[in-house]
Amino acid sequence: MTEYAQGGRRCGVSRIPPPDRGETEITNTTRGHEASTGGDTMINGMLGRCIAVTGAALLAGGNVAFAQSSGVQLYGVVTAGISQKTNQTGGTTQFGNYLLNSSYLGLRGSEDLGGGLRATFQLETGVETGTGEAGSGSKFWNRHATAGLANGQFALTLGRQFHASTDRVTRSLDAFNVSGASLHVTPLALFGVNKFMNNDNRSDNTIKLRWNGPAGVTAALSTAPDHDSGRSMGFDLAQVTRNYVVALYGVRFKSPNPVAATGQRPEHRVLGAGGQYRVGQAVLYLNVARSSLEASAAGRPKQTNTLLIPGIRYNMLPFVLKASYTLDSGKNINNVAGRDGKKKTLIAAIEYHLSKRTAVAFAVFRNSFTDGYKLDPVNIAALARDPESSSTSGYAMGLRHNF
Repeated sequence: MTEYAQGGRRCGVSRIPPPDRGETEITNTTRGHEASTGGDTMINGMLGRCIAVTGAALLAGGNVAFAQSSGVQLYGVVTAGISQKTNQTGGTTQFGNYLLNSSYLGLRGSEDLGGGLRATFQLETGVETGTGEAGSGSKFWNRHATAGLANGQFALTLGRQFHASTDRVTRSLDAFNVSGASLHVTPLALFGVNKFMNNDNRSDNTIKLRWNGPAGVTAALSTAPDHDSGRSMGFDLAQVTRNYVVALYGVRFKSPNPVAATGQRPEHRVLGAGGQYRVGQAVLYLNVARSSLEASAAGRPKQTNTLLIPGIRYNMLPFVLKASYTLDSGKNINNVAGRDGKKKTLIAAIEYHLSKRTAVAFAVFRNSFTDGYKLDPVNIAALARDPESSSTSGYAMGLRHNF
């Protein structure tokens, strides 16, 4: 999902502001079809109007003048690596992106409009270094495509992007910044995503407003009102200081297709809290979340998952050590009554930094399943795990270059 450049190549005279997401902060019951549709229109409409009013206030408060300076930055991460996995249905050895870091290429820019107001844009596409492919399906700028306005306190962005909840998780609540290129090392990739649109972790046609307040307090609201892809809303609220971060976040996705027998639109919801805390050279992480997924067929129970995710990052430059453990307790998995079980994911990695931008890395990982979770077809397919096996483990090594 997200790992972000610490530098970049610039054209122009202005300093490009940092991206609105992705960097580690310390350093670094359902209703009927008609009622549901009307309620969502009202909620999303009110939120959209609030965001629009704030955008207008940005313009009015900025004493808009002609542009004084502008600039465009090329940035990204390029990785390459090899991984070895056990209990696979296909090949056990793979080449391509380093498993713990996706590769991507981006452009972002800013123009000074005067009075503290600036116009912004950001375009970002994923890259597969093993084959040279870019984008995903019909979307070339599959990772990010927004335009916006910002001043010292507010940032308004419109387009394909993360919900506010995902911003917070990637920035503050995960030792690896949820940056992996595979579910083997990114168990959160199945939560807080649009399960009704192929588990898309970004949302199209999204409006997001972020506020940066005093004492490190920050908050954001986001809404994707597009009915064709399922309406969704997200939020985050956090306090970010030099030594700690505390955060609350949530997101709701609604299916674009109602259940024929009931007219209700299934929902996927996630509500979570956590933070990070600095102790000397170590940063401790904790993320606790509750997920619910309603069935797309009548008469089937809701799936629920409780996630507990501690992690640690230890800086011992030029070495950086990272580790995380995810305990996922699921009930009614795949909306099958009584299909309960646990999924446990352990990841540990060591990086050796050759420079500020380049590092070599080695990681080990393991995913294990108990009881009903072992039968989950989503995890079986995504992990290419042998259905007869209750676990898959492996290692990965690679090279990462930030630019």
